[in-house]
Amino acid sequence: MTRSELLKKTVLEEQVYKQIGIAVMESLNYTLPVRITFWKADNLVNNIGIVSKVDRKMKDLILDLLNGEIRIELDWIIAVERYNHD
Repeated sequence: MTRSELLKKTVLEEQVYKQIGIAVMESLNYTLPVRITFWKADNLVNNIGIVSKVDRKMKDLILDLLNGEIRIELDWIIAVERYNHD
């Protein structure tokens, strides 16, 4: 199954978008770690880090990882959840 076929099947409801937004902003404002699931080269990828910047104009965010940072387009994001490493 291709990425475009899966994306068509992955319809996020408004409530899910709100939950993603809340988790991203909590990570940004309170430096809480999150796990972000997103598309990269037709594969789903999970990364854990702290959101350091959200750029609404460029429609992306920067996630600080232990070994650097990555830029993720907001349209690629499937899920964001708080990460507890207990």
